[in-house]
Amino acid sequence: MPASRLAQVAQAYPSIVSLRAELLAIGRFSPTSGAATKEELSLPFPVCSDESGSVVDRYSGSMTGSMVMARTGTYVIDTDGVVVFERVEDGTVPQVTMDEVVSVLERLAAGAE
Repeated sequence: MPASRLAQVAQAYPSIVSLRAELLAIGRFSPTSGAATKEELSLPFPVCSDESGSVVDRYSGSMTGSMVMARTGTYVIDTDGVVVFERVEDGTVPQVTMDEVVSVLERLAAGAE
């Protein structure tokens, strides 16, 4: 995820945690790289390494021939582990805004999801 996008997410983080939600950034990078990014950008949320790609593949990965292309995905998963919101950015859908994510969380907190 680009640094500019991580900065947008960081700005929304207080609203997210105020709704009793948590946010994780997960990517196919080494733990050292993830820790460096978190520190460099002063990110208030966990930056998790998925070197094996198991999480990325499950949620955001795609196979194109023999080439794996990771895509940025945004998911809201409820306390039962059910995905209640999903947006995978593949060039055909607009990037999700943090306002959209907060709105989903507000509905979830109100029992509407």
